[in-house]
Parts: sequence; structure tokens; C-alpha cells
Amino acid sequence: MYSAQEIERLLNENGFQLKQHTSLDDLNALYFMPKGREIPQSEIMKLEYFVVATSP
Repeated sequence: MYSAQEIERLLNENGFQLKQHTSLDDLNALYFMPKGREIPQSEIMKLEYFVVATSP
């Protein structure tokens, strides 16, 4: 699994700039917990990430 720094470096090496790096943990806290629909930690795969990157 890549760390956030490794993902950013990989994107930079290929001409992209990282704008957002989000995991399911982040989305859980932002969207599901406030609605009382928290995803249990046992059901969250730590391999799932969402990135937004831009190119010049």
C-alpha cells in the first residue's frame, strides 16, 4: 500500500498535482457518521483511496 506521500510523489513524477487524497475513513466521518450510519471499522478496507489530481 502506498502512503499519502508516495502517491503524491508518483503523481508529481508523472506531471500531475495532487488536489485531494481521501480514504473511506474520511468519507465515513464526513458523510455517514453525522447521519447515524457509520460504517464499522471492520468493514473498511484500508486499501481504498480516492484521489483528485490535475495536470498543467
